[in-house]
Amino acid sequence: MTNGVLEAALRNELVRELELLNKIADEGDEDSVILMGRHDVPRMAASLLALVDLHKPNSDGRCSQCHRFRWFPWPRTCQMLLTVRLAWTSR
Repeated sequence: MTNGVLEAALRNELVRELELLNKIADEGDEDSVILMGRHDVPRMAASLLALVDLHKPNSDGRCSQCHRFRWFPWPRTCQMLLTVRLAWTSR
Protein backbone atom coordinates (compact mmCIF):
# COMPACT_ATOMS: atom_id res chain seq x y z
CA MET A 1 0.00 0.00 0.00
CA THR A 2 1.19 3.48 -0.76
CA ASN A 3 0.89 6.14 1.92
CA GLY A 4 -2.21 7.61 0.28
CA VAL A 5 -3.94 4.23 0.11
CA LEU A 6 -3.02 3.40 3.71
CA GLU A 7 -4.16 6.83 4.90
CA ALA A 8 -7.48 6.45 3.07
CA ALA A 9 -8.00 2.98 4.56
CA LEU A 10 -7.22 4.19 8.09
CA ARG A 11 -9.46 7.24 7.68
CA ASN A 12 -12.36 5.17 6.29
CA GLU A 13 -12.06 2.61 9.08
CA LEU A 14 -12.02 5.32 11.75
CA VAL A 15 -15.00 7.11 10.22
CA ARG A 16 -16.98 3.84 10.06
CA GLU A 17 -16.20 3.08 13.72
CA LEU A 18 -17.13 6.59 14.87
CA GLU A 19 -20.37 6.52 12.87
CA LEU A 20 -21.21 3.17 14.50
CA LEU A 21 -20.56 4.65 17.96
CA ASN A 22 -22.88 7.57 17.15
CA LYS A 23 -25.55 5.12 16.01
CA ILE A 24 -25.19 3.06 19.19
CA ALA A 25 -25.41 6.22 21.31
CA ASP A 26 -28.52 7.40 19.45
CA GLU A 27 -30.35 4.12 18.85
CA GLY A 28 -28.70 1.39 20.92
CA ASP A 29 -30.25 -0.49 23.77
CA GLU A 30 -29.11 0.18 27.30
CA ASP A 31 -26.62 -2.69 27.44
CA SER A 32 -24.96 -1.62 24.18
CA VAL A 33 -24.63 1.97 25.37
CA ILE A 34 -23.12 0.85 28.69
CA LEU A 35 -20.66 -1.44 26.91
CA MET A 36 -19.70 1.38 24.54
CA GLY A 37 -19.20 3.70 27.48
CA ARG A 38 -16.87 1.31 29.22
CA HIS A 39 -14.94 0.19 26.14
CA ASP A 40 -14.98 3.00 23.59
CA VAL A 41 -15.27 6.23 25.56
CA PRO A 42 -11.84 5.74 27.20
CA ARG A 43 -10.35 5.03 23.74
CA MET A 44 -11.93 8.20 22.33
CA ALA A 45 -10.65 10.23 25.28
CA ALA A 46 -7.15 8.81 24.82
CA SER A 47 -7.30 9.65 21.11
CA LEU A 48 -8.33 13.23 21.78
CA LEU A 49 -5.65 13.60 24.47
CA ALA A 50 -3.05 12.38 21.95
CA LEU A 51 -4.20 15.11 19.52
CA VAL A 52 -4.10 17.74 22.25
CA ASP A 53 -0.57 16.64 23.18
CA LEU A 54 0.54 16.74 19.54
CA HIS A 55 -0.82 20.29 19.21
CA LYS A 56 0.62 21.65 22.46
CA PRO A 57 1.99 25.22 22.44
CA ASN A 58 5.64 25.80 21.60
CA SER A 59 7.90 28.28 23.44
CA ASP A 60 6.12 31.17 21.67
CA GLY A 61 2.73 29.96 22.89
CA ARG A 62 1.65 28.88 19.40
CA CYS A 63 0.48 25.44 18.37
CA SER A 64 3.57 23.43 17.52
CA GLN A 65 1.79 21.65 14.63
CA CYS A 66 -0.43 24.33 13.11
CA HIS A 67 2.13 27.13 13.38
CA ARG A 68 4.89 25.36 11.46
CA PHE A 69 2.90 25.68 8.23
CA ARG A 70 2.22 29.42 8.57
CA TRP A 71 4.29 32.10 6.96
CA PHE A 72 2.83 35.02 8.89
CA PRO A 73 4.08 35.91 12.36
CA TRP A 74 0.95 36.62 14.37
CA PRO A 75 -0.52 33.92 16.59
CA ARG A 76 -3.78 32.23 15.69
CA THR A 77 -5.85 29.64 17.46
CA CYS A 78 -4.84 26.05 16.91
CA GLN A 79 -7.24 24.77 14.24
CA MET A 80 -7.39 21.27 15.72
CA LEU A 81 -8.29 22.63 19.16
CA LEU A 82 -10.91 24.97 17.74
CA THR A 83 -12.46 22.28 15.51
CA VAL A 84 -12.59 19.63 18.23
CA ARG A 85 -13.90 22.03 20.87
CA LEU A 86 -16.66 23.35 18.60
CA ALA A 87 -17.66 19.81 17.60
CA TRP A 88 -17.65 18.74 21.24
CA THR A 89 -20.00 21.53 22.31
CA SER A 90 -22.34 21.44 19.29
CA ARG A 91 -23.90 18.06 19.81
